[in-house]
Amino acid sequence: HRSVCGMLAASGLLALAICTMHFTAMAAVTLVPGPGAGLPAILVSDQWLAIGVAAATLTVVALCLVSSMLDRHLVRRTQRESERLTTLTNASTEGVVICSGERIEYANVVFLSMTGSTEQDLAGDSLASFFADDVRSQFEACLSACCRKTFESTLSTRSGDRVPVELLVRRLPGDGDADRRVVVARDLTERKRSQERIEFLAYFDPLTGLPNRVRFKDHLEHDLARAARAGERLAVLCIDLDRFKEVN
Repeated sequence: HRSVCGMLAASGLLALAICTMHFTAMAAVTLVPGPGAGLPAILVSDQWLAIGVAAATLTVVALCLVSSMLDRHLVRRTQRESERLTTLTNASTEGVVICSGERIEYANVVFLSMTGSTEQDLAGDSLASFFADDVRSQFEACLSACCRKTFESTLSTRSGDRVPVELLVRRLPGDGDADRRVVVARDLTERKRSQERIEFLAYFDPLTGLPNRVRFKDHLEHDLARAARAGERLAVLCIDLDRFKEVN
């Protein structure tokens, strides 16, 4: 409300200044027609000329006021859309980064938490710096080519830890700058732990941690194949423990 009153006051002062300037200039000018100059058939009186100038001035002021209100409306709408987009990306369970080339322009709270960074830390930072040397070239190639498939990589945090992630790189749709991209990073830590746990349960006894029959069979088949290739013989020593199930 206060900003609207300020705009109206400024518009009124502008209109008063314009009218004062015009009428002062008109009053200070005296036109004396030459003796040989003919008068036009249609003359506009001073009153109608003043009314026309005032009407044109008020029209310009009104158009400026409407334009200013539309501009403020568009700015507010853009801010609301930006806040809505930020809320949506922060509600995601995946890290979202918008970068120009390799420079980070925006990162949601998930990526900040994933890398142990703050918004100030990431301002103008290079996204490639969060990848270790052994996977950085792969990420840079995928970033420049905008590969259509997801790929797994390893993200380095500020503390030096390494986080397994699944990455997806896309160009921003409808953006005139072809160098701007959005990178989506999904944390695979829990998935890797689950896979390791499943593999452990498949090949090891959960109580003792010793290899089970499946693991023994795999080792035996591998050793038999190696012995066959080398022309060697292989012996298996079996130890039978009485009442082992009760001990186990």
